[in-house]
Amino acid sequence: MSRRGWKAVERSAAALMRAKRFPANVGDRADFEGPAWLGQVKSVKRLSLPALEALAVEMQRLAFQRGKLGALVVKRSAGKGIETPHLIIVTGAVWKEFTGRMPQDDAR
Repeated sequence: MSRRGWKAVERSAAALMRAKRFPANVGDRADFEGPAWLGQVKSVKRLSLPALEALAVEMQRLAFQRGKLGALVVKRSAGKGIETPHLIIVTGAVWKEFTGRMPQDDAR
């Protein structure tokens, strides 16, 4: 993917999360941050499940330290002219924070 395409993916992911994209030279692990979300963007052909898990856990840790929710936004690079959707990946802990109390919490 061209540098221009990669930046466009980061901008669109940040907009999707109502956040601001960080320039590449700020040295932070996160690619975007907004009022509620902190996260990283990956535009890749392939990414293993263990790698997805590690990145989602890292974003959770960094975001929770700032009082925010952490997300990994992945967009598969399928080739020129082939559109793919953004995938938002969060841990169960982030999902629970995002949605509030879970129905099974009342069953205890």
